[in-house]
Amino acid sequence: MEMPVYVKNCIELLENAGYEAYAVGGCVRDTLMGKVPSDWDVTTSALPEEMQTVFKDFRLVETGIKHGTVTVLCEKNCVEITTFRIDGTYSDSRHPDNVIFSRALSDDLSRRDFTVNAMAYSEKTGVIDLFGGKKDLECGVLRTVGQAKRRFSEDALRILRAVRFASTLDFEIEEKTLSAMYSCMHRLNEISAERIKTELFKMLCGNGCERVLTQYRDVVASVIKPVKATFDLAHRSPYHCYDVWTHTVKSICAAPKEPLIRFALLLHDLGKPDAMTEDENGRRHFKGHVEKSAAIAKDICEKLKMSAYEKTTLIQLVRLHDSSPPASRAEIKRWVRDYGADFLRLLLQVKKADIWAHSEKGRAREKERAKAELILEQIIAENACCTISQLAVSGTDLKALGVAEGKQIGAMLTLLLENVIEEKVENDKEKLIEFLKSHLNKLK
Repeated sequence: MEMPVYVKNCIELLENAGYEAYAVGGCVRDTLMGKVPSDWDVTTSALPEEMQTVFKDFRLVETGIKHGTVTVLCEKNCVEITTFRIDGTYSDSRHPDNVIFSRALSDDLSRRDFTVNAMAYSEKTGVIDLFGGKKDLECGVLRTVGQAKRRFSEDALRILRAVRFASTLDFEIEEKTLSAMYSCMHRLNEISAERIKTELFKMLCGNGCERVLTQYRDVVASVIKPVKATFDLAHRSPYHCYDVWTHTVKSICAAPKEPLIRFALLLHDLGKPDAMTEDENGRRHFKGHVEKSAAIAKDICEKLKMSAYEKTTLIQLVRLHDSSPPASRAEIKRWVRDYGADFLRLLLQVKKADIWAHSEKGRAREKERAKAELILEQIIAENACCTISQLAVSGTDLKALGVAEGKQIGAMLTLLLENVIEEKVENDKEKLIEFLKSHLNKLK
């Protein structure tokens, strides 16, 4: 295994001081899988105060010192180093009430969630694997360390972590582990909204997302309750070839691995069960499902404590996902004016994935969506004027022409922008002033 030099240096400093030290957890797992870890964690037999002595010449962040964690800033990199420990009871189903520091690596590895995350490594010892993590990596299996029900009872977030890892690693969850997850799912309501959101975002962007959303859909429904009503709900429409949940899953997995796009697709049809009607021929209709879905999306965003940007973006994506794409340059410029180019890019990706998950008849709408996307990219590349701030004239220029301050200036700028959008006048200062003078003369 190859470790970055700064991690080796931290381990060597601890070893030279007489302590054991190992890279541990996800960084070992990822390296064994041939991936580059996003960060490196170290575990050691050194107590927190002993680490402070070893790293006295380094900048330390000691916010986790109560639980034995010291962050060392080493060569502009952060390394979290934690004392071997035994976790106490978990009265809140998330965090240990207390920890007991240990000098034994086995104590620390035995408290971890899954076997693939319970391996340690140092250049002195090689990989230390007490629970069969390497074999589970080779077999693509997620299995808890020790008794599964105990692991999930200690920390209910591990249920969502299991689903997330099953998606990001594209692994199957071992049978006893899965059974214990289901028996402990009721405890997920004790987990913070922010942590639930983080796990869902990561899970939705995993390579195994489609299989996970299909096989473990009840876990998703335990934290996003409205999805359950979409399970096995047939569309009975020539525009659809899947039931509502399968359509949702297919659309998610057809989209770019961007959390907001994929989460919007998770939410986009949640209003269909309540909006459903059936005609005399047995065909189902879902009139009004967009607004119902947007209302559900708003509620979910609030419960998950999304940021203002995330909430606004997701609700708008859901509300507009079924709208007809603008067909002309002028219409698309108005959409850019009203929603912004970045949002429109997201929306067109949502539409593309949603359309792809329809039947062949329903996919016919892709032509107009693709045309809108092409025009949008042309407008962006040209830096075409779509907003008042892009106009070549300002309120100051209008005042110099005698336009009264206040609402009239706003009205004149809006008039100019509309004519630029319609390409009736070029966004050039002299031409805009000439156009405005002509308009004002007509009003006299």
